[in-house]
Amino acid sequence: MKLLYLKARNVLSFGDEEVSLEFGPFNVVAGPNNSGKTNLFRALNLIEQAFDNWNKPPLDEIMFQGDTDRPLILEIGMELNVVQLELIAKSIICSEMVSVGRPDQITGDIGKNKEWKNILKNYGYPILLKSLKNLSFVLSKDQLRTSEPKMAIKIADGDGLYIDRQSQLSQTMQDMRAPQSISLTKAIIEDFTSRFGNPSETEFNSLIQNSNKLLEKSPTLSELLNGKLQGVPPKTVPLGRVDFNEVFNFIGTEPFLVDLSLLCDREGIKKESLYLWGVLGQMYKTSFVRLKELRFFPSNAAFSNPDQKSKDILILGSDLAKKLFLLKSSGTRKNRWRYNRIQTEFNDLTKSEFDVAVRAIEIDSGTEWKLGATTRSESISASPDFLPLGIGRESKKGLANEAFIQIIKDDYPSTIEQTASGLYEILVLIATIWGESNKILVLDEPELHLHPAMQRRILNLLFKSRTKEGNQIILATHSPYFVSASEIERTWRFTETPKGTKAHNISGALSKLEGLDKRKFIAKLSLTDVRSILFSQGVVFVEGLSDKLVVEQIDRFLSAKEKGANLDENEWPIIDVGGKESLSSFIMLCHVLGVKNLAVLDYDALMSKNHTIELFSRKVKTSSIFHALQRSGQIEDLQTNADLLSEASNSQWYTNSHLDNFRTLAASSGIFVFSTDLEGALQLPKTADDRKPLRALGRIIELINQNNIPQEFYDMCIFLRDSMAKLSRESTLAQRICAE
Repeated sequence: MKLLYLKARNVLSFGDEEVSLEFGPFNVVAGPNNSGKTNLFRALNLIEQAFDNWNKPPLDEIMFQGDTDRPLILEIGMELNVVQLELIAKSIICSEMVSVGRPDQITGDIGKNKEWKNILKNYGYPILLKSLKNLSFVLSKDQLRTSEPKMAIKIADGDGLYIDRQSQLSQTMQDMRAPQSISLTKAIIEDFTSRFGNPSETEFNSLIQNSNKLLEKSPTLSELLNGKLQGVPPKTVPLGRVDFNEVFNFIGTEPFLVDLSLLCDREGIKKESLYLWGVLGQMYKTSFVRLKELRFFPSNAAFSNPDQKSKDILILGSDLAKKLFLLKSSGTRKNRWRYNRIQTEFNDLTKSEFDVAVRAIEIDSGTEWKLGATTRSESISASPDFLPLGIGRESKKGLANEAFIQIIKDDYPSTIEQTASGLYEILVLIATIWGESNKILVLDEPELHLHPAMQRRILNLLFKSRTKEGNQIILATHSPYFVSASEIERTWRFTETPKGTKAHNISGALSKLEGLDKRKFIAKLSLTDVRSILFSQGVVFVEGLSDKLVVEQIDRFLSAKEKGANLDENEWPIIDVGGKESLSSFIMLCHVLGVKNLAVLDYDALMSKNHTIELFSRKVKTSSIFHALQRSGQIEDLQTNADLLSEASNSQWYTNSHLDNFRTLAASSGIFVFSTDLEGALQLPKTADDRKPLRALGRIIELINQNNIPQEFYDMCIFLRDSMAKLSRESTLAQRICAE
């Protein structure tokens, strides 16, 4: 299966405003802590739990804000692969053959058509292939507090066809009392005869040879059952189950049954009883490979090796060790190739080797009664020459096999538990990436314990896994190194809002920028600092590298004295926008993505008229700051001050008499403006641009060492601290209002 989309409303951290994500081959979810990224994976897992007869946590734990009065909807769209689709379709056809082929059924209307089996296989089967490729797994609840979530599988070929837990097809997810059964085979044959009549065997064989015509003429399930499931009593179409013991009595030589058996073996589906609901549930569960399942060392548990014929051989150990052992000892060539590929990639990345082996360990295997000497007690009268006897329980020991991993570096082996955590994490990632094919790899924080250079190499391996192994990648990350400019179509920033987690698609946000601005910003996404916008609680924009270095150093120094804004601790990175001309694009993007933002800029960004905006149907020359505020929709104060902004429209600069008013106006929108520029604030002589960052850094270090920070930098830090606190209070107040 492949993941197509997710829709969530009032579940976990997703609120009343529905969140909708469409997935592709490579998907990235970014965002600050507590924004709901992990809840995306929990939502996928809720569907898995719902298959097990709704083995769920308490309802108030999965409902948004614990409010069980809300309606809930969770819909996961999946696409079946070719093998899965054939397995499902052939199991339904075989079930229909058995149902119709019984002596009490064959005499009915269906049995009068001697070609009914051929019609099922050559006309009904394409209908199922056409209709069942895309399915939606739906969990929903109405607004009543007492109602429980219901689970169903929605067929995506039309409107309102659902498969329930009893593998019955109907037009509703609601429970039905005493429904009337409609025969799928009968509906197929009636549709066939309405289109092709009742052909002879020769005519039918001619039709079969022209399979394209049959495929073109065949309807979807929705079209086939249109009008047949309505009315009273409620009606359902049983899709049945295949019990192989029963099937062989009726259609044991049927080629469809042989194919079905092979397909089950290939997918690892148990053949004793093919129950459609259970098969789809198993397919859903086995489609996901989760990084966390290999990352941690669970307590040892018995694990049988399916490649070994002996049922007495048990393998204990961590999930990672067991996975690697089964690949290495597999009877299939493909799995052994995977093991070798994992070894090769691990060696390329770490210059180390690993091996997995099995060792015998002693385990507790229960207790048994033992007769033996007891401790002396004053209450027991005994001769000094004798010891009292007693009966008690004693632990019983046994031997078991344990898979374990050795890391070999410079020809010296050591168990993986004794090696660096980074080596373990790399092996976990490589085993996840190359240990599977045609799976959905769910990776939560793959950057753990990895150096940035290693993160980039792991990202390249993920791209290869997508291309060569057909794996679909879904990762949640705090690292800018796992965000690629080439994959922004399926990259989202999750944001915590008072109304729940909101998902902002990066490509959709960039589409709101103008053509040139969009191209420039996409180019800037190659810079890790720029990508950090996606992960931060908020950002501080500055014009250039010198400003970034100075503001960082000043804030760290003053924060240590409790007079700074603590930008590092509060996860507010400083972003170099590459000049004041780019400011409007960055502010607008933050506005669209829901990222809090402030700015520290030079005098000329406020006072130099290098842009034109429109106020009250008048074109007005204005500065970079006011241009940025207008583009991002922060124009109320600008309209109030329209006459002021249009002053001396032919001049290139505003007069200094307006500086204080303009600085106040900019500050109200989160922008601190130096009274001159960076060099002026640092009391630094003008210099060439290529030397400016080094000279600025040297000067600020000099001032810090002298404990002689200019007052304007104190003012800047106070502004940043107070503005951040104000934005935080506004967010908290909004959350409180929504909760009430």
